[in-house]
Amino acid sequence: MAQNRKISYGYQIVGGVVTVNKDEESIVQGIYQMYADGLSYLSIATELTNQGIRYMPSKPEWNKNMIARMLQNKNYLGNEKYPCIIPEILYQQAQASMKTYTPTESSDIKKLKNKLVCDICGQHLKRRIKASGSERWYCPSSPSHISLKVTDGSIIKDISNLQKQFSYGQLNQVNCSSVLSIETIQLQNEIDALLTQTELQVEKIKETIMKLAALQYDLCANEYAMEDAKIQALGRRQKRIDAELLDQLIADIRINKNQITKAVMKSGRIFMKGENHG
Repeated sequence: MAQNRKISYGYQIVGGVVTVNKDEESIVQGIYQMYADGLSYLSIATELTNQGIRYMPSKPEWNKNMIARMLQNKNYLGNEKYPCIIPEILYQQAQASMKTYTPTESSDIKKLKNKLVCDICGQHLKRRIKASGSERWYCPSSPSHISLKVTDGSIIKDISNLQKQFSYGQLNQVNCSSVLSIETIQLQNEIDALLTQTELQVEKIKETIMKLAALQYDLCANEYAMEDAKIQALGRRQKRIDAELLDQLIADIRINKNQITKAVMKSGRIFMKGENHG
């Protein structure tokens, strides 16, 4: 049978009197602050579990129901039985975060938000509105991956700078193996079959490999030519973000801590922010 706490997390009974558990007090305050900053129940529970913090000795893992109950517990404000753990202002901020979110997103953010990816773990970023009314971008894997400094404004500014730099040809070396056609698949199958023969036809294998490499190069060149044409179009529109064209070009926009670090093109090429890869 599951074991339950006899008293709310953050408190303890000493000599028949409810007192504050100092080890748990800061955890309770941290939960309220994380929620007020825009993290979800599940994100907070995951973070506490990952830190090795226990709800009780027999429960090493937290869940969103535990977090929800704590955020709705008015005893933390203090009363005749329970001493205060959470100040009124923090409690109200957390309550405000429970309201239905009606985030106002610019058209550019709406078009590009599905491209925003955490560069640390690869998770797509989430967006919420804090109690203060400002937006909060965060990584579902860990709140430490993305800084509170990342806002709609900082994202738009970084994307604008990326767009300006696209026209300078600062794209690094790329692996073309993702570019396929029926002919490349047939050639690859032919090479595989040749390599499984008892007596290897070395010259035939070399010839087929070279033919495949030449075909892949041509396919890459054609794909990149089309991509470069769109990049040049971006370069001519440096005064404003072209979210529609960026959406056509980019697979992922990677964010590490405070800022955008790179853009992964749909072709596989990678654009590193502020670095010239020739």
